[in-house]
Amino acid sequence: MEKQCLELIELQDKVNEMVEKLVILASEKKKLVIQGNIKELDNLIREEGIVILELEKWEGARFRAQGGLYPEHPGLDSQQLLKWVRDNCPHLAALMQDSISRLEISLGCLKTLNQHNNELLQQSLDHIAFLEAAVVGDQPGTYSEKGLQAENMRARINLLDRKI
Repeated sequence: MEKQCLELIELQDKVNEMVEKLVILASEKKKLVIQGNIKELDNLIREEGIVILELEKWEGARFRAQGGLYPEHPGLDSQQLLKWVRDNCPHLAALMQDSISRLEISLGCLKTLNQHNNELLQQSLDHIAFLEAAVVGDQPGTYSEKGLQAENMRARINLLDRKI
């Protein structure tokens, strides 16, 4: 039983390492989005995909190990699992608690960074749409029986002269 608990804690620590790598990548992604460095951002997203695949591998192994420990309820949440470890391997409870705490902190950071990065990306997309509307012209359409009537309704406003 102790060997299985140790294996579970080791697998949980591998999951933690992958989540912590994702936190680092999300922080780097934030910098690249702010800088507008698309090429590096693209490379970072590829690297992030590799880390996510690795995370899925370790999480699957952790889930299987947890199921082997407690086959009646393989889907225990972290607090139920911690209680189980306290009851069955009390000398390993502190290690499990530390591992779970690390995961909770890392997931909180990752969630916050991902939300912020999504907001930054949306701002970038909004800015691009604004610039496109300024250059090409912003023409809200009007729907009628003949379909969308945008071109005929108003003159286009262009900031650039297209004469060749």
